[in-house]
Amino acid sequence: DLCGLDDAQVLYPGTGTVGAGTVGSAPPVFRASGDEPLEQPLVRCRGCGLAYVNPRFPVGRVVDAYTAGEDPRFVAQSASRARTFARALRFLSRWGDGRRVLDVGSACGSFVASARDAGWTAEGIEPNHWLRAWAHERYGVRLHDGTLAPGRFVPGAYDWLTFWDVLEHVPSPRATLEEASRLLRSGGHVAINFPDFGSLPARLMGRRWVFVLQVHLYYFTRRTLGALLARTGFRPVVWRRHWQTLPAGYVLERARQALGRVGRFLPPVERIRILRSFPLRYWVGQSLVVAQRLPASSEEP
Repeated sequence: DLCGLDDAQVLYPGTGTVGAGTVGSAPPVFRASGDEPLEQPLVRCRGCGLAYVNPRFPVGRVVDAYTAGEDPRFVAQSASRARTFARALRFLSRWGDGRRVLDVGSACGSFVASARDAGWTAEGIEPNHWLRAWAHERYGVRLHDGTLAPGRFVPGAYDWLTFWDVLEHVPSPRATLEEASRLLRSGGHVAINFPDFGSLPARLMGRRWVFVLQVHLYYFTRRTLGALLARTGFRPVVWRRHWQTLPAGYVLERARQALGRVGRFLPPVERIRILRSFPLRYWVGQSLVVAQRLPASSEEP
């Protein structure tokens, strides 16, 4: 999706029914809270270095899977996620002079509500029916239905597009960023946080890294995402670690799973009830990039 080359080396072979290079017949499990370990082979392009799942499920199956079903575990984390977004908004306010934002893959609407409460003009788009209804009931926000398909929104209408834990999920990040460029005014910005495949935790943990998941189709490093941004009309202006807040119980449980035998020495969450909902700020390799849309040749004086 970056250089177009079809020549890749296998980083992690597939497991189970997908070990032979197929995606199997079972329907994929794609949801906002999806944390099932990756089963398909993970490969890295020999040309540009982009890591991606190959083979992948057809686009229609991915979109359909995100559209259906309920996700109560994700909405149970909404208060902690709002803490992350409040910090992020204070950081984004340092860049650019506009405050109209379209949030892509809004899930339960926590970012849209946080931006609205901070004085931004905020919209969101989300394919899952149940999450959109929850966002309306809980926050009073109405999210657009579906995905960032071409032609749905007015070109040049936004100062910001945000992608919080989203770009690694989409079937074509390149097409998504091209559409983002079309929707932004000249000089507008995108904010993208992503699991950084080049981070120290990712390199140390290998396949046990907590973000090597069935729901992630692409695995970006700062270099490969920077190259993709450049190809789609953006100039990165700042990179930084992205610290997130989630309930400590959830973070500990994920750590137990990722650490295997070592994880057995962590205290079971059910024994320490206060940890179940205690907001824990953590970092295990997430990055955030803010990038500015460059003017197209037709827009230059």
